[in-house]
Amino acid sequence: METVLRSEELPVADRFEWWREVTSRTLMPTEFTSDHADDFRASVRALEFGAVQVSVASYPSLRSRRTPALIRRSDPELYHLALTLSGGQSISRCRRDALVGAGDLLLYDSSHPVDATPTTPPARSPASPTAAAATRPAALVTTPSTASAATPSPLPAAAARQPPPTATTTPAASPRRPPPVPRERRPTPTATTRRAA
Repeated sequence: METVLRSEELPVADRFEWWREVTSRTLMPTEFTSDHADDFRASVRALEFGAVQVSVASYPSLRSRRTPALIRRSDPELYHLALTLSGGQSISRCRRDALVGAGDLLLYDSSHPVDATPTTPPARSPASPTAAAATRPAALVTTPSTASAATPSPLPAAAARQPPPTATTTPAASPRRPPPVPRERRPTPTATTRRAA
C-alpha cells in the first residue's frame, strides 16, 4: 500500500505540528525544532511491504531528537536504515558523533537516544534535505548472539558510499568497518600412514 502526504495541502499554521504528528505515528515519537516551523513544506511517500516500511521524505532543515523520556514512553523497537539523498546532518548517538551527507547510509534503532542537527545553515540551503529509508521491527532482524545492546553499531553504517546518480558529494574519510564475525572452525581431516615393518 502506498501513502503520499504533503504539508502544502494544510493551512500554513498547521504544517509543522502535522509533521511532528505524522512522524510520531508512522515511525517513532521524536522531538523536532526548525527555523522553518512558520511555513514548513514537507512531503513523505511511504510504501508498506508487510512489516517493512520504505519511505522517501523531503523537508526543510530541522533538528530531531529521540530522548530517553520518549523512549521510555514509546519504543516500537524498530531498526531504521536511511540513505541521505541531499542535505546533511550531524548525528549524536550513544556518545558517538558522525557527519552524514548525500550518499551516506545510516543505521540506527528506536531504543537508543539520537540527536540530529542540520550541518548546512538554513540561509545557505533553501533546498530541502531528502532521505530514503527502510524501517523494520527489531524482532524480525537476526543479529549475532554476541551482540550487546550496550554496544551499538558505529555511525554511519559501513556500507554504501556510492551516491545516487544525481547527487554530488565531497570526498570523505573511509568509514569505520566493524570487525569480521568469526566463523565456526571445523577440524581438518588428517591422513595417517603406517610404516611397513
